[in-house]
Amino acid sequence: MKDDDLKSVLSQDDNDIDPAMAAISIAGEKNNIASLDRFYNHVRSLHDLVKLRHKEYLKAGADDNAMTCLASLKNILYIQYGYDGDTKTYDNLDNADITRVIDRRKGLPIAISILYISCGQACGWNILGLNFPDHFVVRLDYDGEIVIFDPF
Repeated sequence: MKDDDLKSVLSQDDNDIDPAMAAISIAGEKNNIASLDRFYNHVRSLHDLVKLRHKEYLKAGADDNAMTCLASLKNILYIQYGYDGDTKTYDNLDNADITRVIDRRKGLPIAISILYISCGQACGWNILGLNFPDHFVVRLDYDGEIVIFDPF
């Protein structure tokens, strides 16, 4: 994906769109950010780290199930990188801008969920967002086991 090229996102099939990369492209266009490379590279690094952590858990004897996938996501995004919901300044507009969320490691439920979904999809897992009234959560379906969780 090219810097600030929103057209490249819009030209993809829906199933091929990485939600984090698309959100970065939209934020870059909106905020007129000259180079989005560091944001794209950060998300790609998260993808690689989640894949690696999942492999490490399996090698250590963890069951190959949805809970191990979730543990891999949480270990990298929440424990290692500190991505969390912003409960103190929830209405701050930075919480909805994925580039600011990446910089601050805080955001709205949907913004944090986008990162979890992006990483899960990069691992080949069936993961998607669920919009409930007043909240957004994530559904992970792995080998027929379904886990619904709140990254916020």
